[in-house]
Amino acid sequence: MVSVIIPAKNEVYLERTIRNILENAEGEIEVIAELDGWLPDPPIVMNDDRVIFVHHEVGIGQRAAINHGVSIAKGKYVMKLDAHCAVGKGFDVILARDCEPSWTLLPIMYNLNHETWEPKLHKKTEYMYIGCNENRLLRAEYYGSRQPHSDKMIDETMCCMGPGWFMHKDRFLYQGGCDENHEGGWGQQGVEVACKAWLSGGALMVDKHTWFAHWFRGGGGPGFPYPISGNTIERVRKYSRDLWLNNKWEKQTRTFQWLIDKFDPPGWVNDITILYYTANVVAKGIEYSVLRNLRGHGLPIISISQKPMDLGKNIVVPEERSYENIYRQILIGAKAATTKYVALCEDDCLYVPQHFKHRPKKPFAYNLNRWLLHLDDKVWSYRKRPILSQCIADRETLIKCLEEGPRTSEMGIDGKYEYETFETKDPNMVICHDKPTKGGKKYLGKDAEPRQELHPWGTVDYWVKKFESRRKWR
Repeated sequence: MVSVIIPAKNEVYLERTIRNILENAEGEIEVIAELDGWLPDPPIVMNDDRVIFVHHEVGIGQRAAINHGVSIAKGKYVMKLDAHCAVGKGFDVILARDCEPSWTLLPIMYNLNHETWEPKLHKKTEYMYIGCNENRLLRAEYYGSRQPHSDKMIDETMCCMGPGWFMHKDRFLYQGGCDENHEGGWGQQGVEVACKAWLSGGALMVDKHTWFAHWFRGGGGPGFPYPISGNTIERVRKYSRDLWLNNKWEKQTRTFQWLIDKFDPPGWVNDITILYYTANVVAKGIEYSVLRNLRGHGLPIISISQKPMDLGKNIVVPEERSYENIYRQILIGAKAATTKYVALCEDDCLYVPQHFKHRPKKPFAYNLNRWLLHLDDKVWSYRKRPILSQCIADRETLIKCLEEGPRTSEMGIDGKYEYETFETKDPNMVICHDKPTKGGKKYLGKDAEPRQELHPWGTVDYWVKKFESRRKWR
């Protein structure tokens, strides 16, 4: 039997969630709805022996509610599910079939359309990671453009959001259930589920044979169902950070550093900052793709722009278009950064993850593996030479170099400072558009045969159509 535990407080979609579970279950199942200091109004009338409503007159918190539900569960397996979710047909049988004793399983997660009660197929999550901010507070993060790809139908993932997970009941109890020391019982559940799965010697696995869909609040309808203070959320995050980063969980057989080493999540080696400099004249359709690409790398970003923008720490400078001003913007950004290295990124470039892993042995390093996307000529071309947008630099040397006087050429090329070149396995992309700083059209590179397709970016036609559809974004 599978026991589905649903903690609920002021939930408008609880009945719809329960009925969806019952309609799609194909094995023996029970649903335990933990009503946490709340009763549905109007009452839910459901004459089904498979459903149990437990009413706590005084709220006990989400984690305590889950623990209580498991304590009375009759199933060999337990699944925690939020009270605003849909599930795939036969989800219970599939997860029970696939779940190893030491695993925590995650169905594929979709966003839920709460009006049609169907998954939004374009909002699909298979893998997540544990990220951290500048205060080392942990959080479940999406990979964005760095989403891993695998043909494995059951695969390892570092983390999850927390609205839906599945395991043997005995495993849940062995892990001590949900940790109610997270004050208020809300928040950090995905991090807790992930850390307990991995650090106990087990694994957190995504099972792609089935799915669930979760309604993310703010997408229409009511918002968060009960008040919770920012201070409470902050205390939960700090407790979580102390518990896992300092290896204080009594059940763990692996260290947290073991988990970081295994998955190498973005943002944990914070010795490099992206410096994004722009005159804010590139077409919005190109800008959208560039900003999405940069955010997906999970690194700290300082944007130095001539108009306000929402990208990392934003510094606005007076409007001026010139090569000299580009270097002034870079200098301002370098002084605002605190990491040993900085990566110089422009508003017409898309970068592969390997680019940001390079650490120069000399003051400046230039990635030579960058291809030009010619939208008008509809072709990829290659030119092998160091350019500013492909530079990774030692920050202090960069500042020293730029403070010596105005520049109009790449650092190190004049021979005063040493530089090196490197080539990533996959190329970066430079988009040739109609508003370069120098003006005029970029010529086709002569250092390789032009081509129509380039791994991992795909065909020229794909990008031409992509930017054509966004031509109005100017």
